[in-house]
This record gives sequence, C-alpha cells and structure tokens, in this order.
Amino acid sequence: MKAISKFYIPLLLLWVGLHVFGIFRNGYGVEEDSLTAAYTAYEIYSSGEYHISRLPGHPIFEFLLGTTWPIRQLMWPIFVGLGMVLTGIFGRQILERHGVSPENSFLFLGALMIPVMRFSLGETMEYTLSLGTLVAAWNFGQKGNWLLGAVFLAISTGLRIPNLIFGLPIFLLIWDRNSLLQSIYFSLFTFALSAVAYIPVYQLLGFEFFDTYELPYPPLLKIIYKGTIGVWGILGLLGICIGLLGVHWSRVIKRIDLPFAAYALAFLFSLGLFIALPEKSAFLLPFTVLIVGLVIVNGRPLFLKLSFALLFLNPLFLGTDLVDEYRGIPDEQVDISIPAGGQTLGIQLFFPDVAAKMDNKEATVLKLMGEMHQIEGEAFVVTGWWYPFLQMAHFKYPLDRLTMNIEYVYYADENQIMTALREGKSIFFTPEAEIFNEQRYGHDLLARYGKPLINTAP
Repeated sequence: MKAISKFYIPLLLLWVGLHVFGIFRNGYGVEEDSLTAAYTAYEIYSSGEYHISRLPGHPIFEFLLGTTWPIRQLMWPIFVGLGMVLTGIFGRQILERHGVSPENSFLFLGALMIPVMRFSLGETMEYTLSLGTLVAAWNFGQKGNWLLGAVFLAISTGLRIPNLIFGLPIFLLIWDRNSLLQSIYFSLFTFALSAVAYIPVYQLLGFEFFDTYELPYPPLLKIIYKGTIGVWGILGLLGICIGLLGVHWSRVIKRIDLPFAAYALAFLFSLGLFIALPEKSAFLLPFTVLIVGLVIVNGRPLFLKLSFALLFLNPLFLGTDLVDEYRGIPDEQVDISIPAGGQTLGIQLFFPDVAAKMDNKEATVLKLMGEMHQIEGEAFVVTGWWYPFLQMAHFKYPLDRLTMNIEYVYYADENQIMTALREGKSIFFTPEAEIFNEQRYGHDLLARYGKPLINTAP
C-alpha cells in the first residue's frame, strides 16, 4: 500500500478521465435536469443573456456552460471532472492534517468509486464542481485561511445555493484556528461574493428565485433506496457499514471542541438537506465525504482494510439501477430483477455497465423522433421529461430527421390541450407523460384525448 499510495493523483486523474472522456463521452447525462442545463447553455450562448436552467438558479455553472457552448465536448467534461479531482486532492489533505498516514489517506480514492460519485461524473450538472469547491473551502478553513475559504465557499454557493449553509461549520474551524474576528471576515466576504453570483438570477426573477419546484415527497421505500444502495451500491453499503462498526466511537465522542462541533453541524446539514428533498442520491455527496472521512480517521485497521477493499471492488460487482424499457437499463442487460414499489430494481452481477441507462435513453429519443416523423398533419405532443432530450437532439441529428409539423411541449394545462383540439391537431404523449401531466395540472384531458406516441400495448 505504501508504494501504491504515491500514485494517488495519477490514479485519481485516470479514474476521472476514464469516465468523463470515455464511458460517458457520448451523452449529456441521464437526468432531465442535465439536458435542461445543456439546452440552457445554448440559450445563454445564442442570446448573450442569462437564462436559468432550474430554480433556484445555478448561475456560475450556467455561465460556465453557456460561455463554452462551442467547445462543449471538451470543456464540459473538464468542468465535471475538475470537481471530482478537487474533492480527491483536498479531501486527502484534510485527512492527513488529522494525522492520517499517506497509506490510509490513499483509501479516500475508494470514496470516489461509489455509484453516486460515478453517476455524477456522467451528468451535465453542478454536483461534482459544487462538491469539490466545498471540500476546498473546508480545507482552507481548517488551515485558517479565511480568504480562500470564503472564495471557494462562494463559488460553491454560486454553483449550488444550499452549500452556503456549510459556512457555519467552516466559521467554527476558522475561529478555532485563528480568531473570531477572522471568522466574521470569512462570513461577510462569503456572503458578499455569493450575493454577487446571484445578481443575474435576481435581475431575472427578483426574490422569487428562492422558490423551487414543488415536488411530492417520495415514497419511503424510494427514499431508503436512494439514501443507501443508490449512494453506496450493494458492496459499498456493506463496506461502509463494516467501516462504521470499526470506528473508535468512544474516542470520537470524547472530543468535544470547535472542530468536532463543525463536523457535527456539517453532518447534520448534509443529511438534513437530503431529508428535506430526497429526490436524488447526488444530494448526499457531501454526506458521503464526511462519513468516509470519519471512518478513515477513526477506524480500526482491520475494519478499515475490509471496508475499503469492498469499496474498491464496488465498481466491478452488483451494480443496481431501475429497469425500464425506455428510461432505465434494458431488461436483457439485467441478471436479477427485484420488484419494488411498483418498479423493478435490476442487478448486474459482474462488470455493471454504468452507461447502460444513458445509452437506452438515447435509443428512446431516436425512437420518439422516428414516431414523430411518421405523423401526418399537425400534431401536439406532450413529452414530459423527454422534452430537453428532444431539444438537444436538434443539435445532434440532421434536420431532415426532425419533423416540422409538430408542436411539442413539456406538460400541458387544460387551455393548451383544448386549443390544440380546436385547431384540429392530433394529440400524442410519450410514455408516462399522461400520468405526470395529471399530477401536475389536475386534469385527465391528455389521457382522454391523446394517444401514446409509442404503442406500449403488449
């Protein structure tokens, strides 16, 4: 381990590069929000004005994407990968400042191999970059450098506004290392820079940008999956549980000081942000870094070795994901299927294909475009979450493959559907769009008057 620990940074760069320029090179991600961010970048570039991708705004990331639109195939993977590299480099420095040996701090690389980290490397989202700058802010706060701590936390906030809450634990770190006065400087400078970052959002929406989309709270089973296997994977969850069992808890509990309070607050904040809106496993990224750090700093050697052996094996075995003909991994690529909560969880036993869902969604987009091309006459198509995928398809495929007689929308209220009917347009919807349209607007007109764009009948 001592010999291989010297290759930490080359291995980190290799791991990140393999994903952003290799495995995920052909797409913008599997999330609807990723494709929305990508299309918003085009709007920013083409108009020269700020556009918001989703509430409450992610201005720094949106501007980064917009200004690099012409060279997006090169720069966007670099942005996503840079965040993971920052996490890996500064995370290791923090551990070694806690007295962890280089051999044990090397184990932090295992944290970057869990499914939620790998998934984030494939998305055109601010997840990794906001995490990397947050870890950098923590690193400089721990060193007592309030200025760099403020700069990195403000950048992290400009990427993802909930990260501003981590200013309180970093405030405590700077107070412990330097003085209360410098902690106050840190707070004021962070707030000022963060406010500057959100000026474009404020100019567009006023203080309404603090709002977010109202989403129904997910079922308990879905929350448990996203917070456990969705984050760690099967082997990773087993590994981190073993690691937590091996922690010297008495040593942890006895240490009551400002750094301990900072860690405890960060732990509660990161977990609380997920519980408040448990929509995505990626919302737990800061939590995973804190848990892994806890295990490495305080773990017993035998438990530590077994725990991280499983984390390093995690990418090779027992991959899990939603099985779905259109928006998940195909059934034929799954070794074990488990019905759960009205959906099917698929397990790939060996060498799971982390790009399978992305590839399947790309195939579905091509299928939707093909079906649209067969429509004769004027049509109105409610696309649901496929809307940004179809928007981005205009940049990837020749225009002669895209029909021009179709109006396609995200979701449709009663007035839009009735207007389309009065205009004599045929109405279609993509798989499941009629269900979520009714949830969104409270009417069943789409299911009543529309037809499936893809015939899902057996």
